[in-house]
Amino acid sequence: MKAQRKIHHLFNFIKNLTAQFRSDHKLFETVNFKLNFEVQSLNSKKPMPYPRHHKEPTLRPILEFNPLIDARKLKAALTAGCHDESTVINILTTRSYSQREEIIIAYHDTTGHQLSQDLSSAFSSKCLKVLLALLEPPDEFLAKELDKALNRLGTDSEVVSEILCTRSNAKISGIQLAYLKLHGKTLLSVISSEFNLSLDYKELMSMLLQGLRHESKETNQEKAKKRAASVHNAVEEGWSTSTKIFLRLLTHESFDQLCMVFDEYRLVSGLAMEEAVKSACSGDVGHAALAIGMNC
Repeated sequence: MKAQRKIHHLFNFIKNLTAQFRSDHKLFETVNFKLNFEVQSLNSKKPMPYPRHHKEPTLRPILEFNPLIDARKLKAALTAGCHDESTVINILTTRSYSQREEIIIAYHDTTGHQLSQDLSSAFSSKCLKVLLALLEPPDEFLAKELDKALNRLGTDSEVVSEILCTRSNAKISGIQLAYLKLHGKTLLSVISSEFNLSLDYKELMSMLLQGLRHESKETNQEKAKKRAASVHNAVEEGWSTSTKIFLRLLTHESFDQLCMVFDEYRLVSGLAMEEAVKSACSGDVGHAALAIGMNC
C-alpha cells in the first residue's frame, strides 16, 4: 500500500512537471507574459483569447492562495523524521513562480530558515535539483542553463535556440541582465566568441539579443503577402541571400505578423514555411529558425 502511494505521488509529480517543463534544459517555463495575461483575463468581464503564437498555460496562479498556509504546510512536511514528499511536491509544482516567491518569504519569516536549505536536507538526487530550480527566478535559471550549454564541449546550440528563440524582447533582456550579473560578461560576447557556432547563427542570435523584433499586435496582410512572395522567390531561384532574408524576417517581424507570413507562404507555394526554412538554412541556424517558427 505504501509503495502504491509513493508511485501515485511520483506520477502526480511527473505530471505536474510535464505541465510546466518541456525538457530538462528548458525546465522552467513560467513566463511573465502568460501570468500577466492571466491576471488581465481574470480582471476582465469577458474571457481574453490567447494570441495565436502563445500556447495557453497549463499552470496558472491558484485563486485561493495563502503563502503563510503553504509555508506552514511545508514546515510540517520538512520536519525531521517526517519528510512528507507528496505535500512538498504538490505545493511547489502547482504554484506559479510569483506565488512561490511569496512562499519562500513566508517560510523564512515562519521558520527562520531558507526553504532551499531545508529542501536540501530532506531531498536528494534529481528530485532536489528540480525542486531547487522551482525556487529560482526564471531569468536566473535560464541564464545558468545558457551558460551550461555554451560551456559544453561542442556547444549545445539547440538549448540556446530553444531558450532565446521562443521569448519576447523583454524576457530576452531579463535573461541577459541575469547572465551578466551571474557570470560577469555579456551573453552576446560569449556567443560571438564561440568557434563551434556558424556565422549565420551568431548573426541571428545577435539580432535577437538586440531586441529588434517588432511587438505590435497589429498585422498587415499586404505586407505579409510581399514577405511571403520574397521568400518564395529566394528559395525557388536559389538566391545566395536567401538565408539573410530568412534571418531578417524571423528576427524583425512580430510573432503575429510571422504567422500571417507563414500562412501566405503556404498559399503561394503550396508548402509549409518549415520546408522553405530547411532548404535555406541548415545546421545550428536551421534549428534556430525552426524554433522561432514554432511560435506560430
